Amino acid sequence: MNHRHFGLEPGERLVEYGTIQTPWQLRNAANEVKSCIAPKTWAFHGETLMPTEFKFSPDSEAAQSIEVPIDFLGELRGYLEAHGLTNLLGISTYPDNEIDPRTVFELTVGRVSMIVPNNRFPDETVVHVGWFFDESGAKVARDCLKCSWHT
Repeated sequence: MNHRHFGLEPGERLVEYGTIQTPWQLRNAANEVKSCIAPKTWAFHGETLMPTEFKFSPDSEAAQSIEVPIDFLGELRGYLEAHGLTNLLGISTYPDNEIDPRTVFELTVGRVSMIVPNNRFPDETVVHVGWFFDESGAKVARDCLKCSWHT
């Protein structure tokens, strides 16, 4: 689900490293840093699928962009458009860490989002914002603590 917790300044990218996401000013960053950053979440803007969140991987090979089949993207966009969901849903990579997404949620404090254990907040304060699909159907992949910035 496309959502944001805070605004970004021009030239900033929301970059995840481990379980923390923070804005990074990449305009003057060294090429060695830029080569370790790859998109992890995309949203449709008009006809174009644009990256909205990124991940940092110290191993630049692991940070290579992911190729998504163009036929799949066309079918997905058509489905989302037909159901009025283009501005609401996008796509994301599945987290490459060992954390069970059912036991954590995303919490934002200021301009920092972090993944924390989900054992202190009642269910009504948490919203599902990511899913993955397998042969048995949809499963929750990411929860978020509801905040005033959920748009």
